[in-house]
Amino acid sequence: MQEVGHLQELHATYAARGFMVVAISDEEPAQVRSAMEEHGAGYPIGIDTRQASLRAYAGSGSLSLPCFYLVDVDGVVVSQGLPTPQVIEEQLRRVMDPALGRELHASLSSAVADYERDACGRAWVASGKHTASDDAKLAEDAAFLRAKVERYAAWQRERIEKAIAAEKHEDAMADLVIFEIRFDGMEATAWAQQQIDRLAEEEVVHAERFAWSKLRKALAKEMKGTDSAGKLKSVLYAYKKLGDAHPGTVAARIAAERSEALSRGR
Repeated sequence: MQEVGHLQELHATYAARGFMVVAISDEEPAQVRSAMEEHGAGYPIGIDTRQASLRAYAGSGSLSLPCFYLVDVDGVVVSQGLPTPQVIEEQLRRVMDPALGRELHASLSSAVADYERDACGRAWVASGKHTASDDAKLAEDAAFLRAKVERYAAWQRERIEKAIAAEKHEDAMADLVIFEIRFDGMEATAWAQQQIDRLAEEEVVHAERFAWSKLRKALAKEMKGTDSAGKLKSVLYAYKKLGDAHPGTVAARIAAERSEALSRGR
């Protein structure tokens, strides 16, 4: 049980970003419970006195304890041994990569289109309608897409919280406004709104409150789609009006960046 403390540290550091520590012990429940309480472990632990799970992972290799396996989101063992923070970061970057990495069921085409244009909340809501489908492939792909969005939201939230802690209020507000629209329809947006309301009291942010309000409206219009020349023109016009009315603001800078990306056909 000497590694419990280190595992708890990894759990506390990375749990919000989708990394999970799961321990399996071959000792008696009472003994395990006592040791976990002593070391303050907050991650789940299972009991397997017959070492069936260990044999399943180790195959014909050594069965010596302790053993550590890092398993990716597809259930594939990507490394053995106690993972270092560097290894975990590498895997999390791969998981957080916006690209889906595989082709999903045709019935999810609309949800995938939403996800790819950054309307992640819409994709999350739409895919939720298929997670209980009798079509196993559809249900699996829908759950995959929802999990992808949830991990992405958790990662973005962590970045914003760090910016707030560092008192980078303009950067945090910019990310919060985008977060709120990007993940519309998810509970996480309630947290984003609370942070926006709080930051709006900061002098540097309060001075630009009208610009932020216009940016939110323009972003919402973009997330609804730019699949036709008319819709694209309308969104670009909204961003241009924001830049003309509030030059030099952070909101205007973001509007210009998104306008340029849309014009290139992002």
